[in-house]
Amino acid sequence: VIHARDAVPLAKAWLRAVPDVHAQYPYLLAEMYGYSMAAANLSLPHAQVHHLMVSNAQAGGEGWDWVDSVPREQICGGAADSTPPLATRFDPSLPFSNDIHPPGPAAPAVVHFCQRYPAGGQKFGKHSVPHNAFSCDGGVFAFDAGKAAAAAIGAGSREAVRNAYVLCNVLPRLQAAQLAYKRARSADDEGLVVVCKLCDRKK
Repeated sequence: VIHARDAVPLAKAWLRAVPDVHAQYPYLLAEMYGYSMAAANLSLPHAQVHHLMVSNAQAGGEGWDWVDSVPREQICGGAADSTPPLATRFDPSLPFSNDIHPPGPAAPAVVHFCQRYPAGGQKFGKHSVPHNAFSCDGGVFAFDAGKAAAAAIGAGSREAVRNAYVLCNVLPRLQAAQLAYKRARSADDEGLVVVCKLCDRKK
């Protein structure tokens, strides 16, 4: 979270810092070091909040304690194609009310899905995402909620449960986003592929 009045100066300082940082350290995270230097030069201290995000299923210091405390049957319970688990599902079209959205188990607010997450004979990894994932010709991410749920319940390790948690929360949401993209270019499901291809040709 950053205040609007700090965003522009920080972005400009970051832009200036990155080339020099990369020249001395041409590796992964160079742009992050550039950001840190820009913020320090502008005297913009940051408050770190570790427990609201999960990323590396093998790591500590993230919000995994919340995930680890959730009953295993709730990790993927209710998940299906384009539908995340009941415990982390939220319908933004409904007015907020605890009667409509009863509080589920405490959960991280952000899944930073930058690792490889295998569970139930399936996996997600950022390097295996096809370049045409959001195109008319691209397919939809495959997801077997039953296998992921079984993997979470029968997992022999904490890491395996965490992997199932990420799969069941990321893949259905990615599916929903892909389908929304495709439907936005079609009046109905029957004409979906044809209309999408015509739309792509116009671009």
